[in-house]
Order: sequence, then structure tokens, then C-alpha cells
Amino acid sequence: MRDFSHTALLAFLLALTFAGCETQPSSPFEGCRALQCFRGVCERDGERARCRCEEGWTGAGCEACAEGFEAVDGNCLAVAPCVEDICHRGLCRLLGDGPVCSCDEGWDGARCDQCASGYHLVQDDCVLLAPNPCEPNPCNAEHRAVCVPLAAASGGGYSSYRCDCDPGYTESDGECVD
Repeated sequence: MRDFSHTALLAFLLALTFAGCETQPSSPFEGCRALQCFRGVCERDGERARCRCEEGWTGAGCEACAEGFEAVDGNCLAVAPCVEDICHRGLCRLLGDGPVCSCDEGWDGARCDQCASGYHLVQDDCVLLAPNPCEPNPCNAEHRAVCVPLAAASGGGYSSYRCDCDPGYTESDGECVD
């Protein structure tokens, strides 16, 4: 009898625990059952269901940042212009609690004060480095396999290359001779 009572009591407690736990829509309006509101609540709009989004969110399911807000770590934070521009080469905005720089092309760093990867400084501007024309080596003539990259006139990388004679050879009338 004790085992039966214990089992019956356990079944009764489980039934009480899960009673009324069916999935309920976020709104009593039937149309809200199928509508997913990521950052908002479903409400009736005439005969349709629609999401009323939290501040900073927009979209049919409140899944995107509204204008004037930007996504940061899963949240939409208000964006405003900076009172004091701290960015050397970029746009300063207040995002959440502090200023953030969005750098111009070619610039990087917290204050956009250094050249981004693949760029180098030429007369106070970050210029895209042209790829090295000698990688891979295009020089394959006999005894003329030394590739020499030629710098661009603007100082922004390379303009082209020339093929020099192999070590131990010298040029004579356009030919590499030993």
C-alpha cells in the first residue's frame, strides 16, 4: 500500500506541476499565434496581428535596428553625433555610452589615426598598396629571372617590374651573358 500511495502522490504532484503549461500566445488575439516578435509584443491591428517593437527595433518581427540605432552585442543602441570629434579620419558617433569612430577607407584604429592593413601613409593619406608584381615571379627568360618591382610615382606601391640578369650574368645588347 505504501508503494501505491507514494506513486499516486508523485503522479498527482506531476499533474499539478504541469497543469496549464500549454504554450500560450503572447496576446489573446488568435493571429498572434503564428507571428514571432523578436524584440516586441504582438497586438491586434484590426483583423491582423502585428508586432509593436521595443525602442530601437523595427521590422515585421522587430528583428532589425531602427534608423538612428546600431546593432552592438545583440542590442540596438542609439547613435548620435559626437560633441567633440575624436576621429582623425572618420565619422565620430555616440553609440550607447561612448564615442565610436567609423573610419574612412584605408584608415583604422580606435581614432582612425593609422593605416589599415594593405595601406601605407603617403603625404598624410593612407594609400592602397598595389600588389607586388614579382609575386609570383613573372621573369622566366634564360639567365634573366631576377624580378625587380618598380615603385609607383605616387609612392603608393608598385607600378610594374623589370627582369634583370641572374647573378653572375651581365647585360650586353639586351642579352644576359656570363
